[in-house]
Amino acid sequence: MCGVRRSVLLAAVLTAALCSVTAATAQQAAPRKMTPSAREHLERGLRYFDTQEYGAAIAEFKAGYQAEPHPDFLYALAQAQRLSGNCRDAASAYRSFLRAGPPREEADLARQNLEKCEAVLGEESAPPAPTASATDTPKPPPLQPTALPSAPPKQPPSPPPQEGTAPAPFYTDVLGDVLCGVGVVGLLVGGSLWGVALERASSADEGTFEEYEADADAATDLRAGAVVAAALGTGFFAAGIIRFATRPAPRSKTTGVAVRLGPAGVAMRGAF
Repeated sequence: MCGVRRSVLLAAVLTAALCSVTAATAQQAAPRKMTPSAREHLERGLRYFDTQEYGAAIAEFKAGYQAEPHPDFLYALAQAQRLSGNCRDAASAYRSFLRAGPPREEADLARQNLEKCEAVLGEESAPPAPTASATDTPKPPPLQPTALPSAPPKQPPSPPPQEGTAPAPFYTDVLGDVLCGVGVVGLLVGGSLWGVALERASSADEGTFEEYEADADAATDLRAGAVVAAALGTGFFAAGIIRFATRPAPRSKTTGVAVRLGPAGVAMRGAF
């Protein structure tokens, strides 16, 4: 995780001064120069950022910005403050970085992190839910008279059951069970792929810009696979339900007795 965070922050501060993308291509210009003393503060801050010593990293980024007001320090400072839990100062640093006019890709990434901080600040500033006091206890409703239940009407006796073989339960149909089982597996696989896609998409802003694009593409592919798996699972499950509904009825047994007169007496033959 430290290596990923260092790559995120190093890529952000080294490409914060790139020129805007033209209408036909996405070629980037070289980063703007930085004085040696300011770069020394930047490198020390990145080393502290690697070891999650965010307080020391924040101090180095602030000192570097005082030495040279380079916009790269603003994004690095905002990242360190956000990861240290200080979303209020991080939001201010993100806004200062956006006012410096960074390239579109960096501005989009800064806006995404700014929205995360604003969401956290909104939750912190939300008023607590009111607690019920002793005087607010609701009174029970008055008792209403209830009518005695009337005797149920007599039902006519049901006819005796017809002789024959009772239909087997639907879940004993092997083909229907297989179709429904494959459908459930497809739905589970689709849900799992969708969950992995959400994780890849949410972690895209924790890497370099190249890793950000790769994670975004991977999340898109995973979502497509999840949709295909869920669609196949739904189709197989629906086929299983149709199979259960239209399964052939079992052949009922018939009972018959044949009587024949012969020279030896009366002969009886039956099928049951």
